[in-house]
Amino acid sequence: MGGPVRPEGSFVAFRSFVAYNGLWDLKHSGEQLSWRGSRHTHFIRSRLDRSMTNCAWAEAFPMGRSRYLRFEGSDHRPLITYFNADKPKRKGMFRFNRALTEQEEVTDIVDKAWNSSPLDSIIMKLNKCRRGIILWAKEKQKQSNLVIKRNQDELERALSNPVPDTLLIENLNAELRHAYLAEDQFWKQRSRIQWLKKGDRNTGFFHAATRTRRTINAIPVIEDLQGGAVSLLYKNGLWDWHV
Repeated sequence: MGGPVRPEGSFVAFRSFVAYNGLWDLKHSGEQLSWRGSRHTHFIRSRLDRSMTNCAWAEAFPMGRSRYLRFEGSDHRPLITYFNADKPKRKGMFRFNRALTEQEEVTDIVDKAWNSSPLDSIIMKLNKCRRGIILWAKEKQKQSNLVIKRNQDELERALSNPVPDTLLIENLNAELRHAYLAEDQFWKQRSRIQWLKKGDRNTGFFHAATRTRRTINAIPVIEDLQGGAVSLLYKNGLWDWHV
């Protein structure tokens, strides 16, 4: 869309490559005009990015599909390919984020939960604090997601406009960078990695680092000097080894 009409012959090499290798476009969703840019006085949008498949891949992954994402930090849309349906996520355990101590709302929630019933046990008080923080965090995340979603939609419209507003695009990009930085800071705290300071949005890296740390800290088995599996039993006030 936009710019002078391209001659049909300019597509021959690509179409020959596709036909020779038995390829076709993978089923996709989202806005397929994946590139935007200016050429002289023309503002052009074009489908330069695509995910393709052949018979062997289609048979191995019959549920495969692809999706064009939003413009973010590039003049190309990211294109993600799903091999099969995503697996449901398991519910994780509660962990207190140290950054919450800087939130006055969280301090008030903990104070009210802890002092609501003076006769409650320590465990009950802790559970009330945990539930209060979880509910607050869910509502906070919900509102944050709504703000990010609104900015993403506005940025998408601005970037897809035939007459782009440069100032608006810069402001929306700045707001999204701030939101993504907050997300990265959260995962840095979770993964205990503080040294990475440069690069694009690294949330996936911190997810992987957190999982790796859990794997390293886990003790699936204890072995003796000969390599036999042993267990620990508590008896008469002492820990004893048993094969």
